[in-house]
Amino acid sequence: MNDFNKLQEAYDLSNTKPDKVYSILPTTLLLLQPIERKRILDAGCGSGFFTEKIARWNPSIVYGVDNRRKSLEKAKTNTSKGVVYQLKDIFKEKLPRVEEICAPFVINYAETQAMLAQLFNNFHTCLEGGRLVGVIDLPDNSKDLTLTAKRRTWGAIKKVRGRLKDGAEIKISLYNNQREICSLLSTYWSKSTIEKTLINAGFTDIKWFKPVIDREGLDKFGEEFWEKYEDYCELGYFTAEKSNS
Repeated sequence: MNDFNKLQEAYDLSNTKPDKVYSILPTTLLLLQPIERKRILDAGCGSGFFTEKIARWNPSIVYGVDNRRKSLEKAKTNTSKGVVYQLKDIFKEKLPRVEEICAPFVINYAETQAMLAQLFNNFHTCLEGGRLVGVIDLPDNSKDLTLTAKRRTWGAIKKVRGRLKDGAEIKISLYNNQREICSLLSTYWSKSTIEKTLINAGFTDIKWFKPVIDREGLDKFGEEFWEKYEDYCELGYFTAEKSNS
């Protein structure tokens, strides 16, 4: 779907864009808590943006797993204590046994319903009673130009090609300081489809959350910059549980 061997350098520029630093990261870390002394999987870790931040919370181990060799090579140049990077296909290969899974954005790389089910089944298998934390793209295909401009300043504009329905292709344009840094493709899945597929895989207690914006981001950019972000950022955050029984 995306050739990250070509995109990696440009994509890594997204690691400093406002929404990723001051909302996506803190929201994800908040939903993962408590992390201390747990075994964590960062699925689709790329060059380690989330992996290395998770490691600061003193888990027993963090597995950063990705199918892109070039990304992992870059990640390994700055590896924190307790982090292990592995080259694996999260859709097809056996994953490390863990107590928490961090899955930001990779769910939308499932191009078919079968792939989505395969991914959630794989996640359920590797969890030893614990929680999946997912971050998904949820574009609304708004044609509001004012809202589009706001989304550009936050860091991303998302457009579904054709009708807003399961399986539709999403074009994601990433911005930093108002400049486009790269474009990606992903697949649209509704909240209801995500929930049904999670339940079919054996997950329970599925909950959705609004994003948070941390104090540093509010202080740096001001309240007006983040106005409407919580409702219009086009992201969905959820947790899903696997019981020990």
